[in-house]
Amino acid sequence: MFVRYKAQESAKKQKQSFKEEFNMIKVALTNLAKYNEGELVFTWLELPASEYEIRKAFREIGCLDGDEYIISDYEAPFEISESADVYELNEKLDELINIDATDSILAGVYDVYDVMHFAIDLANTGILSYAEEYVDCIISDETVRYNVQEMAKEGDFWRIRYFTNGITEPAAFYYVDGYGNCRDLRQSDLDDIVRELLDEVMR
Repeated sequence: MFVRYKAQESAKKQKQSFKEEFNMIKVALTNLAKYNEGELVFTWLELPASEYEIRKAFREIGCLDGDEYIISDYEAPFEISESADVYELNEKLDELINIDATDSILAGVYDVYDVMHFAIDLANTGILSYAEEYVDCIISDETVRYNVQEMAKEGDFWRIRYFTNGITEPAAFYYVDGYGNCRDLRQSDLDDIVRELLDEVMR
């Protein structure tokens, strides 16, 4: 029985850097006809791969052109549907790794600037046109100070209190929660944004 990847199911995998996870992106190509007959015929394919490598993998499971297959298991830092087209998946990965900002993301040592540039590059290259929406929750210190000044002019000091209540130390950027209030930006926030972007790109 295959166990599909879920980030929350493995604390160990959560601790892996994105570079480690990207270097081990694998999909289990499985012959659907054999699977429906109760026979498990599959092979692991590392991505991105050349067309020759993909065709070789299909031959290994007895799938000729037009034969149906499923991705019955995978190892990746994002979700992969069992009905995903391996050629389209491979093409998306090729596009993704060719983005300059991807280097720091894959190295697992990214900061807020790297994540913002990654989102911008995804949008500018057309890979994910609305990628910048995922970093709208990040607000600069300059913007926070401007908003505070405007609130002060209006005498809305209670609003200032709630708006800045989650900020414990000076920083260049902060995180805006669902209520529109600011708090310290955490590494886990950046991790969540990166995973959401990757999931959306590979969908």
